[in-house]
Amino acid sequence: AIIPNRPDRTIVVLPSATEAIHACDRFWNATRIEGTTWPWSINPGSIVFGDITYDNVADILFTAGTSDPLQCYLVPVDGMPWNPALLSTDPNMRIGWNLYGVVNAEVAEPMITAQSQIASLKSYPDGTAVSLSAKPRTKLVKEKDPALGIVTTGYYIQETSRSTGIRVMGTTSASEGRLVSVRGTLHTINGERVILATGETVSAQTLNVAPLGTTVKSLYSMLSMTGLLVRLTGTIVSANPTAGWFMFSDGYKYPLKVYCPDFTQTSGQIVITGCVGAEKNAYGQTVPVLRMESAAKDMNVTTPPAPTVDYFAWTESSLKKVAKTEAVQPLQPAVIRAARNEHEAFQIVLKGDQSVVKSITITPRDLKSATGVISASNVKIYLPYYIYLPYYSRYVADPLPPYKSPFDLQPGQVQPIWVDVYVPKTAPAGDYTGSITITSTNGKTFDVAYTLHVYNFTLSDESKLTTQFDFYDYYMAPKEGVAYGSADCRALWKQYYEFLLQRGISTAAIPVDDFNSPEAAAYLRDPRLTSFRIPEHSNPSVQASYFNQVKAAGAWGKGFCIMPDEVYDKASYDLFKAKADYYHSIDPTAPTICTYYSATPTWAAPSHTTDILAGYANIWCPISGHAFEEDRLAVRRALGDKVWTYVCTNPDGVTPNFFLQDPAMSHRIIAWQCYLHQATGWLYWHTNYWADVDDPWTDICTGKRIDPRLYGEGSLVYPGKVHTGTAGPVSSIRLEVFRDSLEDYRYLWLLEQKIGRAGVMSYVQQLATTWWNYNKDISKFESVRDQIAKRIEN
Repeated sequence: AIIPNRPDRTIVVLPSATEAIHACDRFWNATRIEGTTWPWSINPGSIVFGDITYDNVADILFTAGTSDPLQCYLVPVDGMPWNPALLSTDPNMRIGWNLYGVVNAEVAEPMITAQSQIASLKSYPDGTAVSLSAKPRTKLVKEKDPALGIVTTGYYIQETSRSTGIRVMGTTSASEGRLVSVRGTLHTINGERVILATGETVSAQTLNVAPLGTTVKSLYSMLSMTGLLVRLTGTIVSANPTAGWFMFSDGYKYPLKVYCPDFTQTSGQIVITGCVGAEKNAYGQTVPVLRMESAAKDMNVTTPPAPTVDYFAWTESSLKKVAKTEAVQPLQPAVIRAARNEHEAFQIVLKGDQSVVKSITITPRDLKSATGVISASNVKIYLPYYIYLPYYSRYVADPLPPYKSPFDLQPGQVQPIWVDVYVPKTAPAGDYTGSITITSTNGKTFDVAYTLHVYNFTLSDESKLTTQFDFYDYYMAPKEGVAYGSADCRALWKQYYEFLLQRGISTAAIPVDDFNSPEAAAYLRDPRLTSFRIPEHSNPSVQASYFNQVKAAGAWGKGFCIMPDEVYDKASYDLFKAKADYYHSIDPTAPTICTYYSATPTWAAPSHTTDILAGYANIWCPISGHAFEEDRLAVRRALGDKVWTYVCTNPDGVTPNFFLQDPAMSHRIIAWQCYLHQATGWLYWHTNYWADVDDPWTDICTGKRIDPRLYGEGSLVYPGKVHTGTAGPVSSIRLEVFRDSLEDYRYLWLLEQKIGRAGVMSYVQQLATTWWNYNKDISKFESVRDQIAKRIEN
């Protein structure tokens, strides 16, 4: 409130009754009443000044009326020393006396700073009137007082993302997890930012407030964790039950002071839960402390010996390729966002310290929101495998073998963990919290928290961007240890086919012997299939039967005929025309695809490919970049032809591609560039080209006959037999990132249905403007994608 006629003097009215004076003492931990000691008594009608800052300036005025309850006022002063001998003329006394008796008068409200984020609120100076909306209440703050016993002096609230929290000094009717909106004044008490509450609004909504697993080292290195609900494992090293605190250690060089009002355990290993606070130590430094609500609720005594081996864990985006020499980062919760029926991933990175960490196990937990649960069965764990690239003299992680059994972590070793989260079609929209528990037989435990925001829309099963990637079972067979053409080979081919189709990749050939069989028809009717190659036959009647099979399956718009690849000289152009004439003689609408890397062949200059093959080709597929003639292709598109594009070789480090050495954004931006250039299909010549290498897990220079930089050329999957013990496809980081790109394209498609292509382009052009000019910043990419998702929702 503002003192009448003195707008420069803000006063705070604390709760009434004797407990309020005691609470004031606890709030500042330094109350001193001149001429008295605590506890004291106040006679009716008396007035006592208090100096709580030890600067000889009156800060607090206690008054007691003959009929009113005791009132306690905090009175800021002009900065002049307070002389107790001049009470009769001291301006503070007059202010206080003027205030007394008009407590219920209407006075102006102070300016209130409203904030939705705790981190932003903490940046304001002490004394700022603030309001904070809809944060889950975690733990009550209970302390042991020699006079009153165990008293409740406030509670903690935190962000739903578990990024930070803050202590609230005041009472609450909210149960744990209930959303609370708080009004009050911001203060710093003994090094910790707090809100001195003047009111609260309790929501009916309750969230799961599972503690964040962490370490003492993390608390000391990241004071931004102050206010968070956390869980730690370690030992009690000393204790003072009378005062209600003990010292805790998990092996870090500094112990942690833990306040717990009712503990009796004075030694041994424990698991504790509480809220991170802060206080000044004897040297004036702000250090973390932990405040537990009660030992009964928040302390578990464990029997295993304390961990002796240290190692590190932190989270990274799926768009960061983690180097084998990566420096340790602070552990913070991961944040991912996805629609229903979408996969989204993040990484946890482990790094060894001085000793071997033995038998590391990884356990995903259920994700929970206020309205739903996503089972941990939708969370898959993979362990990226590093391959050495001699040309660049460095290792790059790419194969993603599934995590199957415990593993060791060597000193200094970096081991990423790829966490893939699938959002079911039935999942309610909203914010979910989950965790990945990492344990070992001789090291500490990490509960790595993450937040999943589920958008309120669902992606289709089929890719909206046509894909055409090849796969050869005769490259697969020897690497998987099966005979080419055998039943085992055919079964594995089907497994690879389905694996790729689940990721939005349609392969040229469907895995059947007889294209006209019912089995083939079933493959052709699969809505996830976006393209396929129609077999070629020299007998027109047989060729016509193939066409009829495709039409009967409702897939005529997805197939294409076998044509010469990458036409370049007159002979290849003539052959293309002859094949097109053959197919069109059977059906004039037969789909004929033309791939080319030069739009102006030297033998026909100045003619362009689109001129020479007009009427012969109806699917135009120039290589991305220099051969993609926007104006000429727009003409073909307007005439009803399709326009696709592709990449092949060309490791220039500029054009988006699938090379291991390129950043992940190079793979993720592909579908965005297709949308930018109105290419409705993306072709890539192979997924398992392993002909030039003995083992792609150790030598991934699959195009070495052309260029020593072609790491991963034509190879997006790995054979599983030798390195995992199980035959079958093993994914790659490049393939999973491209799957995300195809899912991004579905976002663009959905938004186009709502606001049109021009509106979507305003977002796309923030990330890509040409084939070579595209955004590399992960944060910006995620921000634009989030904006698109929210626009789809709204």
